[in-house]
Amino acid sequence: MALRSHPMVDRAFGVEYSPLAQFVGATKLAYRDMEIEAAAEAVKNLLRFVRSNSAELPALSAFSNPSIFDRDLCWT
Repeated sequence: MALRSHPMVDRAFGVEYSPLAQFVGATKLAYRDMEIEAAAEAVKNLLRFVRSNSAELPALSAFSNPSIFDRDLCWT
């Protein structure tokens, strides 16, 4: 990602095992295409979010693999 702004770099590709890591990486690479107003509105919406400990995690492989997603670290 650090080389994306280099004039000789035309494209950046990433391969991730974890869907969450893939989402984070794609989001970081797309930051230049974001509209400031849309990003500010998204931040406002995130700050209003109230997390519930009663929510069930989806049955995705990343959520059930403790080497990728440590339940004790993320849901305490």
